[in-house]
Amino acid sequence: MTTPSIPSAPSLPPAPSSPSEVSQRRPYQPPQLAQLAEAGLQQAGLVWLRVSGASMLPLLRAGDRVELLPVAPERLRRGDLLVFRQGEHLIVHRLVARRGASWIARGDNLSAVDPPIPAAAILGWVRRVEGVAGSNDLGRPPWSLARPVLGWLAWARGSGGRRERLLGRLQAVLIHGLLRAATTPAPRV
Repeated sequence: MTTPSIPSAPSLPPAPSSPSEVSQRRPYQPPQLAQLAEAGLQQAGLVWLRVSGASMLPLLRAGDRVELLPVAPERLRRGDLLVFRQGEHLIVHRLVARRGASWIARGDNLSAVDPPIPAAAILGWVRRVEGVAGSNDLGRPPWSLARPVLGWLAWARGSGGRRERLLGRLQAVLIHGLLRAATTPAPRV
């Protein structure tokens, strides 16, 4: 059995020479971002990524940063936030189940589960979230205690109908409560 090789990280662009150049800079494109994240995990053991999109509302908002740590896929547990490759993109969703050699994930704000995720597509799990209001360590209580419940709620919602709305609302209320109780405030500048 051969181990897939991780491509070397592309070189970083030069520093901007003027403020107007900063505003013209675009973020890394998906294939480049995935390569950089894999290289960072391999070399440094952690990577910080900026979130875009609304699939993980209310926990993750566009602009939040997540700390990604490497993990052996078999160590993942229901409710963990995992980062995986889907095509050229990196996705952050909640693990809801395992089927054979694949994992099933779902965005907290989505009505359907993702297609099965092979182990080779999983980069790692999200340990910490930093946003405007402060930071949350998902590896410590109360988050670590609530993770299995959040994973079960995401799985049990199904897709469509009254049950999905009710369990989705319950999941959102639980996340909002955890955010109020467990967020370490951002330092005031």
